[in-house]
Amino acid sequence: TQLSPASEQKLSVIQGSYFGVVSCNSRQRLLAMDNNITRNPIIGFLALAAILLLSVAPIVSGSVHHSIGIARDVNATVSYIEHHQYLESGHHLIRYYDNDLNLVLTKELSYPELPQHPTLKQTDLVSQTEIKIEINNTTALMTRPTSKEEGHFRFELTADVMIDAGFDAYIRANWSSFDAQPSQSFRLAIAGQRRLIQMELSLLEDGADGAVFSVKPRNWLLRTLIPNILLSYDAKRQLIRYQGFSNLKQPGRKRNVVISFDHYDSARPLSMPLTEWLPEISGL
Repeated sequence: TQLSPASEQKLSVIQGSYFGVVSCNSRQRLLAMDNNITRNPIIGFLALAAILLLSVAPIVSGSVHHSIGIARDVNATVSYIEHHQYLESGHHLIRYYDNDLNLVLTKELSYPELPQHPTLKQTDLVSQTEIKIEINNTTALMTRPTSKEEGHFRFELTADVMIDAGFDAYIRANWSSFDAQPSQSFRLAIAGQRRLIQMELSLLEDGADGAVFSVKPRNWLLRTLIPNILLSYDAKRQLIRYQGFSNLKQPGRKRNVVISFDHYDSARPLSMPLTEWLPEISGL
């Protein structure tokens, strides 16, 4: 199965890039895109963090591990694609594409301390904004642009704090802890938000084939806005399905999505998902 000519052209334009640095023509096109993806201050960033946090998979020695997530709306139409790469150095690279294979968001993470405390650099190519979370001993500093000046938010790094993609790393590192304590509370640091959100993580199902977790805010008001997020893992503790709010708000599309993940390995990092990894979006 082949991609459409339009999608193939986008692949060829971006193919010369490395770690998200696209060619001049591609960058100009991206910068000229209309701001057709907006974020709700709470729902959007919460879902964005949840999706990005929860798709980490083990890195195979001597190779780069990839996770490809295809997000679909309630009509089963492809909404966006996310591409995770896990390097032997411990770096975690994430790229988000719209359904025309335009790169709209990138993230770079590393895990120097506890798995739930990664550093973060998030770049929005549509709004041309950047958010960083840096770790210094027992504290973290988040910097983000605001309408007037760069904003700063410093918070203490305790074991119950989860930063962005460290959420999934925590699940895998503490898998057996859910046997004795199936429901656990934590505080979530979401990129761009100047507060920590009280959350609850619960193990719903566990068996030889994998496990299912739910994530929900502890605040009753937020729970009325955000339904439970459901996360399905396989026997290898890899995320294979996400059900919840989309992190990207697009005109004419519903916010609720289901993301299916597949996992691959390659000998080196890639500037773009391989064509054979995207058969389900052929014809875009």
